[in-house]
Amino acid sequence: MASVTIRGLDNAVKERIRSAARRNGRSLEGELRHIITRASSDYGAADTTMQPDIGTQIRALFQDSGEGLELPPRNESQRRVTL
Repeated sequence: MASVTIRGLDNAVKERIRSAARRNGRSLEGELRHIITRASSDYGAADTTMQPDIGTQIRALFQDSGEGLELPPRNESQRRVTL
């Protein structure tokens, strides 16, 4: 069995987990083991899918936001920019 040490854990977090452990009839270690086991099942050993990158997420978020808007016609003449 593997061992894990968690440093820098906020005391309030530890106390919430300790309270949950008491309610669930487990030790603090047992409650942490339960939480980690349950959370790790979301990853699944056979799951090879990756989260979409940030660009894909933003595009999906705003995908339909411009629906129904008409674009003005393009002016064929180009404006010269002076710097």
